[in-house]
Amino acid sequence: MASRRLLSYAADTYRLSSLLIQHVLLTRPANLQAYRDKSRQLLLDQSRPSTASDAPNLMAIKVLEWDRELNMIQYHGAQEYLRRWWVSKSWSPSSLFAGSSSTSAASSTNTTATSSQSSVGDNDDDNNQATNKTNVARVAFMITSEQRQKLSIELGYTPQDIRSFKPIEALLLLEHGIQRVSDGVTSEVR
Repeated sequence: MASRRLLSYAADTYRLSSLLIQHVLLTRPANLQAYRDKSRQLLLDQSRPSTASDAPNLMAIKVLEWDRELNMIQYHGAQEYLRRWWVSKSWSPSSLFAGSSSTSAASSTNTTATSSQSSVGDNDDDNNQATNKTNVARVAFMITSEQRQKLSIELGYTPQDIRSFKPIEALLLLEHGIQRVSDGVTSEVR
């Protein structure tokens, strides 16, 4: 099972690297931004194949996920990113030492966590399909009216603030529920 998955990653990596060489490097884009744009478009195309018979390129999906994480590090800063990552893992001291817990509440929590982890790892093919459906790479091209409304009503941003946001900034603010901070006379986004 693991060797088939490894073989799939190797084949996808080879296919992706060949396409990057053919469609990006050999075309000699004018500047670095053009290289980045062409590479991103190729990754998006490979992660979402045009026909139902084609499988998505797993390596393209992983590279897009890594790019998203690097952008999150740039946006939040390394310390805040690591803090959010640690909180999102929701590790507790009792879950780290599953074998040594003495209370029944802690052991039932550990059992639940362990059983959910083991059931997740049982069927790799089903997991890949489910993960691919939920971890679709997203790129924000514009701020929608629904996003503008949520930014304004739920998070307290002014129309002037919203107009100044880049689409990716608005998306990140909404995903993480970052509310507008006002300090005295002037208000600013932190």
